[in-house]
Amino acid sequence: MPPMTTDRGGRRADGTGVSQPRVRMAVALLALALALAASGWPSAAQARVVGIMFDDSGSMMPRSHLPSFAIQLLISSLDGRDDRDRVFTTQLSQFLYAVSVGGDLISLPFHSDQVDSDGIDRLLSSPTLAGPPYSPRAIGTRDLQQALIDTIGEKWPVIRPGTGTPYIPIEVMLRVLARETKPEEPAFLVIVTDGDFDNDKEMPLPSPEHLRDSYEKYRSQFKGPLHVFFLLIASEDEAAVEQQKVRANLLEVFNGKAQDGAYTVGDVGSLIAAVKAIVGRISATDLDRFQSYLSVQGNDLVVDSPLSLSRITIMSTGSDQTPLAKLMKTSFGEVERLEFDARMNDVDRQWPAIGRQRARTVHLRQSPALPPGKYTLSFDRPPGTGVTVLFEANVTLKVEILDGETNLPVPPTNNRVTLVLRHDYKAHLTLVDRDSGNTIATPPLSKAVYQAFLSRPADTRSLTVVADPNRPGVAYADLRPEQVGAYDLATSMRLPGFLTTTGQPAALDVVNSLVSLDTRIDPEQPCPAALSCGSQGIPVPYDGSSDTRRVAKAVITFRGALPGGFTVQLEGGPPGFELRYAGQPLNSDTPVMASPGESRTIELVRTPAWRPATGNAGQGGFPLTLIATARAPLTGSSRVERRGIPLVPTATLAVTGNDQDPTGVSPPRLDAAALENGTTGWRLEARDTLKPPTVNDLHVRIPSLLLSAAVEVDKGRIRVIPRSAAWCACLLWIDGGMHDVIVTYTSDNGLQTASQRTKVDIAPGKREILQGCGLLALALLLLVWLIGALAAAARRRRFPPGSFLKVDEGGAVPRYRELKGNPWSWLTCLVWFAIRVPHERCQEGGLTLEASSHGANIICDRQWPNYFLDRMGQTLAEIHPEPRPNSVIALFWGDKLQEAVAKGSKITLKDQINDDD
Repeated sequence: MPPMTTDRGGRRADGTGVSQPRVRMAVALLALALALAASGWPSAAQARVVGIMFDDSGSMMPRSHLPSFAIQLLISSLDGRDDRDRVFTTQLSQFLYAVSVGGDLISLPFHSDQVDSDGIDRLLSSPTLAGPPYSPRAIGTRDLQQALIDTIGEKWPVIRPGTGTPYIPIEVMLRVLARETKPEEPAFLVIVTDGDFDNDKEMPLPSPEHLRDSYEKYRSQFKGPLHVFFLLIASEDEAAVEQQKVRANLLEVFNGKAQDGAYTVGDVGSLIAAVKAIVGRISATDLDRFQSYLSVQGNDLVVDSPLSLSRITIMSTGSDQTPLAKLMKTSFGEVERLEFDARMNDVDRQWPAIGRQRARTVHLRQSPALPPGKYTLSFDRPPGTGVTVLFEANVTLKVEILDGETNLPVPPTNNRVTLVLRHDYKAHLTLVDRDSGNTIATPPLSKAVYQAFLSRPADTRSLTVVADPNRPGVAYADLRPEQVGAYDLATSMRLPGFLTTTGQPAALDVVNSLVSLDTRIDPEQPCPAALSCGSQGIPVPYDGSSDTRRVAKAVITFRGALPGGFTVQLEGGPPGFELRYAGQPLNSDTPVMASPGESRTIELVRTPAWRPATGNAGQGGFPLTLIATARAPLTGSSRVERRGIPLVPTATLAVTGNDQDPTGVSPPRLDAAALENGTTGWRLEARDTLKPPTVNDLHVRIPSLLLSAAVEVDKGRIRVIPRSAAWCACLLWIDGGMHDVIVTYTSDNGLQTASQRTKVDIAPGKREILQGCGLLALALLLLVWLIGALAAAARRRRFPPGSFLKVDEGGAVPRYRELKGNPWSWLTCLVWFAIRVPHERCQEGGLTLEASSHGANIICDRQWPNYFLDRMGQTLAEIHPEPRPNSVIALFWGDKLQEAVAKGSKITLKDQINDDD
């Protein structure tokens, strides 16, 4: 192994050699890899910001030309026209010169624990700087870009022995990139060094903890993504690099993992692989595409492009001893053309076998873009491995976060999307045209492979991305955040053999889902002093009209970590109430959107469909409960209970006069004729009623059995006419004097009642009284006489119809005699008051028979007739030996009497014709 020398920092000053075949292959791969950077899928169409920190300390002396040549190729692949790509560089020697005066360091405006973006801003604006600590590189024209390529080839490999490795240039480039990167622009920082950084008294290195905090602050300042590449070249002190934590913290904070972007180079092969990976990442290029989309036919390269092409880049590389393949013509005719040349000015001592390399890069711009199809590139000789054709498609990967339930996009705030903890979302990836925004869905995209990574410092996990089988160019990834914090969502789409494109990283903030909904309800009008509404009461006016009226306003303040929606519903209460927002009816499933701290006003409206159940507002009213509920994915609700207090106008009945007194002061004086004819009455007016009263709504009561009233209504004017229920004025005289007349109004729905009390003076005339009382007395006498006659008739016993006497006088045929007496004998009942009304009697054979309940009674006059009673076996005189006038002997139906003389008559008592022996 050749001897080693060290610079001021004790680093290697020379290197080792490698075999010629390996070097040639490495150079070819390097040319291919660096040329791929020109493709810029979609990064070339989208402006990129590239920062390069190059270590030109003494230890880089034996290995500086090849890395410088790689940087030349990278610069040649960029397109600075129209302010697309921008480049910023710094060399360690440049920074040390800027902060040194006469060989001594200036007083830096910060200490080791103050190195952050604020301290770097103070440094960049310091008037004591000897020069700029970094350089913005102009590449807006062909000459400017070529000049930068030439400067890198000539000046960067010039190593300054004794130059140290200060750390601060890294923060200078971070601050510059953060300041210069525009929204959605990707930024890249390439750090090329061969050792650890200085940590001495003049320029101490911040602690690992401070480094991480500082990088997190830079990260928040970037408007687009930043990816860091740390290329450690031929270092024999990697343990010191690990201990300082500069590389680990940079890559973890900006890339998500300490391994992503870290390259340790020990020989030319690993250097080529590292540069190839870096350039491929910056260019978003799939390195294997030639097999699928390029074919060689003699001196022609045939391109089969699945996408429209806006720029073609042809890069020819090889030894400076070999002619480079030259592009002669294209199948699509003349287009705007730019050419750049790059070369190694010398051979690296560490890798002498590769010799000097050179390259020519040709840019072809197409406007409008070439549509997908086959195109031919013709060269002056067969294109070999030294010719690389690269393409630019004006595409980008659009990334949206969709709510997993609604499939609606979650809107960002200040370029950050706030998500709710443990809620389902979808990352929606779409390949779109950068200019039109239209989805690109050509058939080859069905082979696309998608990736998504959710990361935060020291924690990156891959999401499963599934391409939409029905929509080429569209894919989804399920996303369910499980921890609160800030995340980055990085996405990419790789079309094997053609394109690798990345989406704008989505900055995510995962917050807790709980929100509060502070609700205040303000009644539209105050509660009347006569009512007791309390703090919970909402007056609800009702006047019987068909209008819609707002009765209260609910002010709901949305408090949470992110914007969202909430629904509002009204619970309880009678039908006829609804909620309105922004003048429109608000359904219970319609969300109201708000940002944290914003208030929304919800109107509580009474519609014409509402009818109060009672007009008594003092009975507590009816419940009205307003419930606001945060809409998923948010959680939280508020419930405010109030009571609706019906306010129904108080109806009144006002006396406006009567037919005798128009002022209505004196009560009317009514005689019997006035009561009978209905000529005099009270006049009233119904006021503040919900509708004009009808006869059915009015009730008149006069506390007297002899008086009633009739009611007439005409357009709200009421006439109450007292009437007599007595048929005789004599009775009115008995009930004469003042009487109350109580008029009550009740609406058909019972919401309103009103009452009015007046008086009426009943005063029948003397003649009316005398006439009425005489007639009344006569009527009473007639009634008593009739009752007596009816009573006498009811007490008088009569023989039943069909009863008879069978009289056998000795003849051949007996004689029959009906017991029924004189049909006009009842007339004696009419003079019941003068005589004793006799029972019905019948005379036969000297016997006087009187009707009885058991048959008949024999009435004795002075003595008993000489008859023998078979049932008793005795004569009448024997049965009742001491007769007196009107003495009776009872006979029963069927009894037989026989005269106690020879051949005397036989009399039998029968109660019906067919009752014979």
